[in-house]
Amino acid sequence: MAGTTNDPMAAAIIDGTFREEMREGRRMLFYQHSGRVAWLRFIPLLLLALIVTPLASGLLLLAENDFYYFFFVPLLISLPVMGVIYALVVWGRCRQPMLGAIAGCTLMMFFYLGYWQLSFMRFLSQAETPAQSLLLDAYMVQTAGRSDLIGYFILENRTSTIDSSPGSSKKEHDDSDEVFGYIFYGMEFIILAGIGLGIGGGMSGRVFLENRNRWAKTKDFLLPIDAVADVCRLIAAGDWAGLAKIPRVGAFGSQEKVRLTLRFELLPDDGDAPIFVTLYGSNLGKLPPELASIGKKGMLTHNFFKQLYVAPKDSKVIAAEFPELGLPMPREAAASTHSA
Repeated sequence: MAGTTNDPMAAAIIDGTFREEMREGRRMLFYQHSGRVAWLRFIPLLLLALIVTPLASGLLLLAENDFYYFFFVPLLISLPVMGVIYALVVWGRCRQPMLGAIAGCTLMMFFYLGYWQLSFMRFLSQAETPAQSLLLDAYMVQTAGRSDLIGYFILENRTSTIDSSPGSSKKEHDDSDEVFGYIFYGMEFIILAGIGLGIGGGMSGRVFLENRNRWAKTKDFLLPIDAVADVCRLIAAGDWAGLAKIPRVGAFGSQEKVRLTLRFELLPDDGDAPIFVTLYGSNLGKLPPELASIGKKGMLTHNFFKQLYVAPKDSKVIAAEFPELGLPMPREAAASTHSA
């Protein structure tokens, strides 16, 4: 039976990183983040991130006049920041999803707000004398109502134009430019902050096998949404052979919005390591009471099982039934496959 406290091998690997839940009268084990961080790695990587982030802000500033295409250019230039967030969490072995999410979101906000601060400083540098500085301040107050960074942001939206080809001949500013400026810049900020939140929180939320000192790898399968009740029953019963018979559908690049995802987290090169199973659905709408009561509903997804512990003894069955996982297959299964 999957993830139960009756498994004699579970006690040897719990190490404070499991939690128990009662499901239909059965006690099940689920992965729980240890909250540990490899600080000797994390701190140097954080310092590196604090160097890379303002450099990326400077690159975005260089693109401001002639190459600033909304959404595309900020996302492109933020790739190095995304990379250091990934390294910060993965190489820094951050097993605190809250810390990872905060760090990722903060670095992306520093990147974008840093760009606006640099742009503001460049605007102020036009004044070569104290008298000119006073004139700039007066101009900002008159146009935007204040002379700080927020005032500069308002000034930009009230005076600049939005053109499909930056750097080309300028058109006259109108009220729609200001409205769309607030919308587009606001959406950029939300998207970038959300990406940082997703990378930091998502990567640090993966399974880390403390006794192996390694992150587990993930493999996802899409299943038909109408099979959710059967899939939940099969997972709870540990019937991996039955689960493998559920047909898989679609592709992750498809436009289908309603998804049922089966996720395995494991070490493909270690047949003795435990496996963790997650089942979640996206955009499921209103579920029947018997399904809605399973697991936990989030903002966008419903987690029926989140990182359910599977005993190493079951890895042989899973290896045979899900060859895509790359687990070492038991000899008898490999022999029968070869003879077939």
